[in-house]
Amino acid sequence: MDSTKSIQGHFSTHTTDEWNAVVRAIEHALPFYESISEIISLGLAGPLRRRAIRRLEKYRTDWILDSGTGPGTSSRMMLEDGFEKIAGLDPSQILLQHAKATLGPGFHPVLGVAESLPFRPDAFYGVLTCFSYRDVRDKALSLVEFARVV
Repeated sequence: MDSTKSIQGHFSTHTTDEWNAVVRAIEHALPFYESISEIISLGLAGPLRRRAIRRLEKYRTDWILDSGTGPGTSSRMMLEDGFEKIAGLDPSQILLQHAKATLGPGFHPVLGVAESLPFRPDAFYGVLTCFSYRDVRDKALSLVEFARVV
């Protein structure tokens, strides 16, 4: 694929090189990820994550997909709130390894992308995707995939 062309699909905005650069930048920011996220969101990242997590509270004992889990910030918050089974999806093996090492047995890392979820239909009771959704290559396709697995 020519990396100078946009990825095909609805709402596609990133070239392959741009998308890979985003993943690498997040990997390099790992030691500072949460503090950077709070600063660039003007202190709203944590409260917005908590607000989204509250909407999933009734599914605490069921499988939840954290799409674009990155270093596991949202998954950590869910586990702290009593969620038991979280599949953390991310295209970065480095970020998934970090999340697994820090989050423990309730977190299950899965390498992949939102546009092609490696799960059977109806595998989850809810999907959480926080700040990673802006980086999804094909937003329309990812929504179709989310609907398929919930």
